[in-house]
Amino acid sequence: MSTLELTVERAVASAEDIRWVRGYLQGLVDGGLEREQLEHVLEHVYEHLRDAGNQSAADLALDGLDFLTGWCGPGMEIASPRIV
Repeated sequence: MSTLELTVERAVASAEDIRWVRGYLQGLVDGGLEREQLEHVLEHVYEHLRDAGNQSAADLALDGLDFLTGWCGPGMEIASPRIV
């Protein structure tokens, strides 16, 4: 796993709230991480957590993918960063 994948996995695995995960991922996108790269990272994190038997954290990673790709309710989608 890459350093980014490990960092995201630790954040997702330690999260207690789905909104915190969404905010964390939005912060990564706002900070310049490409959405495609984050999608790839979340896919790997999901698979790793699932294979490790941490289903609750794997579900949070999958929810993060849903937020990133728009498969979620209004207001939960991770927005593209604003260009100022």
